[in-house]
Amino acid sequence: MKYIILILVFNWIAINSSAQNIPNGGFEDVNIDSIFPEMSYPSDWLPYRILIPSIECIPILNQGELTSESHTGNWAIKMKTDSCDIMIKTAGFVTGNTGTFFPYYYSFESNERPESLDFYYKFHREGNDSSFVKILLFKFDTIQSVVSDTIAYTIKYIKEEVGEYSLLTIPIEYVSESNPDFIHIEFGTAKNCSQNQCTPGTTFWVDDVELSGGTLGIEENNNLLLGFKLFPNPSNSIINITVDKKVKLKNIKAYDAVGKLVIEITAFNSQLQIDVSGLKIGMYLLEIETTEGLKEVKQFIVE
Repeated sequence: MKYIILILVFNWIAINSSAQNIPNGGFEDVNIDSIFPEMSYPSDWLPYRILIPSIECIPILNQGELTSESHTGNWAIKMKTDSCDIMIKTAGFVTGNTGTFFPYYYSFESNERPESLDFYYKFHREGNDSSFVKILLFKFDTIQSVVSDTIAYTIKYIKEEVGEYSLLTIPIEYVSESNPDFIHIEFGTAKNCSQNQCTPGTTFWVDDVELSGGTLGIEENNNLLLGFKLFPNPSNSIINITVDKKVKLKNIKAYDAVGKLVIEITAFNSQLQIDVSGLKIGMYLLEIETTEGLKEVKQFIVE
């Protein structure tokens, strides 16, 4: 009888490890504002809005919001591009909590390496607009209070109309074999919105979000072998790069959030530096490659 009990316990663990918990991924735990119901939002998720141009729009209308148009349960989240006078406004939701410090208002703690993000969604498209999903796994340096390394980064654009809730599985693209400290998940409308591209009415519904598959990663030894560091991070001018003295570099490349090559260096002197003053504010990936073919990627932020 003891052996039977042990087998049942191990089977239960194996089954549940395939679906990893996202805080309030079903959006059923909610913070209801009795005075301004439109300002209600699910716990562990933060609504936001982006104004084009960046002039305050009064009253605050239709940022990411709760909706009873759910796939299961009572609630889902809804994001809608709207207009206010001459301004266009997009909306979204991001994992996190109000009243906390970075990175907790932006993400949740996890050292697991899931294979995919799964969720149910509907999408109504106006004009040429799209909705987007962003997934970022990263390490965080608590002493410097900065993101110290990117473990995975994936962004998915949704452009096709979907009238009924449908399952979407997005594979997560890893750039490191290390384990993350935090996971950031973001949903929104018109990610690359400009004043001439956003169309009011584009709407994105999301429900039943979870991470699936994967295991704990194995910490990579390349970091110890290459001694790759960059500082300061964030920066708006020069970023210094250091590697082990024995390492011979072949090239240094920087990519923006959509994978476009923005910097490439193939000639090196005693001071390894990149000038990021010409880059737009945002998140980038810096890749070094040695003459032996070893590669390592770190994240940097231009502020």
